[in-house]
Amino acid sequence: MTFLHPIMAALGIACIAIPILLHLLMRRKRRPVVFAAMRFVIEAYNKQRKRLTLEQLLLLLTRIALVALIALGLAGPMLSSAKLPGNAASQLVFILVDDSLNATLTTRDSASELSGHIDSALDVMHQLNQSTPVALILLSTPPRVAVSLSTDHAAVIRAIEAIEPADAQADITGALSLVEPLPDLSEADATIVLLSSLRKGSINPQETIDDISQRFASLTLIATSPSRLQPASNITITQLEPMRRIVLTGNNRNIAPEPIQLRIELSRSGPIVRTKATTTINASIESGRSQSASTQASVRWQPGQEQAFATLSLSDPSLSGQPQDTTLAVRIDNDALLGDNLRRAVIQLRQQIRVGVVSSSQFLPDQGVAAFAGADWVRAALAPAPGSPITTIDIKPLNIDPPTLASIDALLIAEPDQVPANAWPDIATFVQRGGSAVVLTPANQGVHLWHDAMRSAFNLPWTIAREPMRLDQPAALNPSPDQQGKQLLAMIAGEYEALAQPVSIWQRLSAYPENPNDIVLRTADGDPIMLAVRPSQDTSDYVSSGLVIFLAVALDPDWTNLPAKPLFVPLVHELIRASSSRSLVSRTRIAGQRLSGPLSQMTLTKASASSGPDRIDPPPTQVARAVSHAGIWQLHDATGRSRGIIAFNPDPHAGNTSISDEKTIIDWLSNALHNQEPILLDEQSPADAINTQMQQTNTGDLLSLPLLIAALVLAIIETCLARIASHARKPIAGVVT
Repeated sequence: MTFLHPIMAALGIACIAIPILLHLLMRRKRRPVVFAAMRFVIEAYNKQRKRLTLEQLLLLLTRIALVALIALGLAGPMLSSAKLPGNAASQLVFILVDDSLNATLTTRDSASELSGHIDSALDVMHQLNQSTPVALILLSTPPRVAVSLSTDHAAVIRAIEAIEPADAQADITGALSLVEPLPDLSEADATIVLLSSLRKGSINPQETIDDISQRFASLTLIATSPSRLQPASNITITQLEPMRRIVLTGNNRNIAPEPIQLRIELSRSGPIVRTKATTTINASIESGRSQSASTQASVRWQPGQEQAFATLSLSDPSLSGQPQDTTLAVRIDNDALLGDNLRRAVIQLRQQIRVGVVSSSQFLPDQGVAAFAGADWVRAALAPAPGSPITTIDIKPLNIDPPTLASIDALLIAEPDQVPANAWPDIATFVQRGGSAVVLTPANQGVHLWHDAMRSAFNLPWTIAREPMRLDQPAALNPSPDQQGKQLLAMIAGEYEALAQPVSIWQRLSAYPENPNDIVLRTADGDPIMLAVRPSQDTSDYVSSGLVIFLAVALDPDWTNLPAKPLFVPLVHELIRASSSRSLVSRTRIAGQRLSGPLSQMTLTKASASSGPDRIDPPPTQVARAVSHAGIWQLHDATGRSRGIIAFNPDPHAGNTSISDEKTIIDWLSNALHNQEPILLDEQSPADAINTQMQQTNTGDLLSLPLLIAALVLAIIETCLARIASHARKPIAGVVT
């Protein structure tokens, strides 16, 4: 047996001597006084001596037991040392601290919730027994063990004081999976102290938490109740998407670079959702110059509105030079959560896009449009004026080879029927490495056998007819592109319906994909006339697999009037430019998101002022890394060569400051405890409440109460024995009263 208060137990046992001393003092021999009736008293006493001695002995033992029970009950005896808090083999404590973006929310006293979590963690540490093993786990994605189970409390305290906020979302599910006992203490009890506000931006009830209660003899989870939280409002930049990842600057200094189109999405949470509000958006180019281009817009919110969108155009005449990565930044007004008020995107500046036009004929600009073939219409559309940032290069079908394809960015195949069968694998490799290929239907083919080689090379899940279908009535274009088309033609989405209205189609090849998402454009009758697919999902450090786009209508007056209509020029431009941009791997990541592929093996050097480390080296093994802090990072490969930049943005899901429903939290966290409910504390001082609850948890198997009850029963017995032993009003045999 062990005691919570061993000193009190020792003092209590020593107090047993008190009734013994009193008993001995009462037995001292006194000076006899002789009187006339003494003989009769002595005779009566001798007759009752054995019984009286037994009564006194029983009374003494009862009083000794009573003192012992009271002393032991107050000392807190426990049956086994395995239940003793503070014993390294009894109680394990896991402190989980929310260091996510959501925890940086500032309250009315200008202190962040993270600072409150740190204070609570330190308070818990200061009140723990020094021999209690403690572990510190941080919740921000990816969750990590800052300090493994250890009795070195000074090291744990230093780690708590060194906690810095991340820009990632909290991953409570992953953090709980890290709660593991010591190898030799699988039967120990454990207490998890979860220090998090548990706002909606810190939890994900859709994720299933694994049951970890079987890892311990008993498991208690203590957290603070969201009912004590102060309501807080926040506006988050949830998305910043350049319409084009590649921006063409041109090679003519007299022609200004094209404007950069940005699409911005905002969301808001907390009490502000119920009100009207205005948010100011500032967009700029982070070029390193003291004066960078910027623009501004405002978003007006209506009561109940949680999401809003804005489109901005950003121009900078000084953008020019060699291809390079450039950062765009969008900022909004400061609020209670500062970390999600800035978002960045990376674009690539290029002077031009080189497009190879595969055709056996040479383009003659002076010839009339009546003699134009499909390749001629495309050349005229891509280079309408000198100085255009899109350059066309004529490629004969028989001259398609890897060196030629390596010199261009996109390939437009106007005469696919003339392409040799052995050239299609080279084109497929070109697309796999990030190039884009636009394939037109030839007009002078009765039976179209050429697309067998195309579908085989790209492994396309498309069914394409061999003979064209002549329509009884001219078909109009559907006034809205399909989802794939909305992405490719986003820059002309506002004008598309008006531009598509005068287009008519008289012939087409029937082409149907297995996946409806491959459809770009349809006729008004619903028949696909343009398909697009990414044949491979393989990615390199800079590019992903490009797109294959197929137009099932020949650019010929017998098939359609599309080339002569206003839609044609912007359509061709957007197909080339959007497909080239989409083949460029996005250089934007979310804080906490793991890097994979070649990016995971590059060295990251901080290129912007932000928290976190200044350098992140690749891991020694093929392990995915994650960056938890927002900012701009320079990429370097194994040879030290610079490979551009990458932007990490705050996790937009972490910006939700709405208060969570308490029942939802209880139901969610109880999964880790084998459906036993966690303890949610709603006191204003959560650290004190947590420590009190831990003491109650630790002393749950004490014998104090049974011992004190036994002492009470024994006190009643002692009273009765004392009454009997006193012989009050009871005559002694042989004595006349």
